[in-house]
Amino acid sequence: MIAVYYSKGLLWRTAFFYFSIFLYDKIRDFGGRKQKTDLYTERIPYMKYRFYRLPDDPRTGRGLSFLLVLILTGFILTGSMPRPAAVAALTGQNAPTMGYLAEEGGETESGQDTGQENSLPAQYQISGFPMIYQNPELPMGCEITALTMLLNYEGLPADKLIMATRYLPVAAPGLYYGEDGRLYGVDMNRYFIGSPFDDTGLICGTPAIVTAADSYLQDEDSALRAVDLTGSTPEELYHRVSQNQPVAVWVTLDMGDRYGTHGWYTEDGDYVEWDANDHCMVLTGYTESTVTMADPMEGEVAYDRARFEAVYASRGSQSVALE
Repeated sequence: MIAVYYSKGLLWRTAFFYFSIFLYDKIRDFGGRKQKTDLYTERIPYMKYRFYRLPDDPRTGRGLSFLLVLILTGFILTGSMPRPAAVAALTGQNAPTMGYLAEEGGETESGQDTGQENSLPAQYQISGFPMIYQNPELPMGCEITALTMLLNYEGLPADKLIMATRYLPVAAPGLYYGEDGRLYGVDMNRYFIGSPFDDTGLICGTPAIVTAADSYLQDEDSALRAVDLTGSTPEELYHRVSQNQPVAVWVTLDMGDRYGTHGWYTEDGDYVEWDANDHCMVLTGYTESTVTMADPMEGEVAYDRARFEAVYASRGSQSVALE
């Protein structure tokens, strides 16, 4: 019989090794008898082992007894036993599935975490976040101002006006009606439509801000890059904040309901839209009932958490961070 033994400590491994010497002759003799032993399990205080049925061939029995000694010798020297699958491959028998318990907080052989995941703190606030206002120079430039705050937080000397004039991709709406009767225009996800310096400006999506950020970061020889987090859940955003990573989020003014919706199709066939009160802020903190925003219009403001999550979803869960 092959014993697969699990225990900790050199003392038990040593005791079990000497027990194996006694077991050696029993196995060798038993291997030559043409009788079958059912698979069974016995428990001894502080010890646990399993027995596997031996083949009828006496030569196999002697070979297995020798294999047992080799396994146990390696066990006493290294403190580890071969996996059941490895034993099965050597013996040609089907070994029962047995999990390998990891230390608390570790993983099993199957990759399942046996410890608790890192829990989200009930509340967190990033300290020392730089506040930049979009007005009076950029009455429509909330997105590029939010990005400038993220860059300043990382210690980079970004200026909102330079970011708006040199790095923000800007385009006119370019509206026209197609043969299908649809209104077409420039993709406002990739470009800021109009000018952020006056009331001709509309909005831009996360791809435009990622483009602006990466262009600036490359010019600064920074290893940082912008990450489009669109589609992230609020909990994922809170987790980033708890790791001192502020996140630019696409929301509305004062977290109000969207109104005055307009839109058009892009040449790729995607429908893009904007509302009269669309806005962009930076998420810098949260509690169980509120979120803290660096609002380019109002400064640092606390909003109802549930309200923020609803508005964030209504804007397509758009968000950007630097990492």
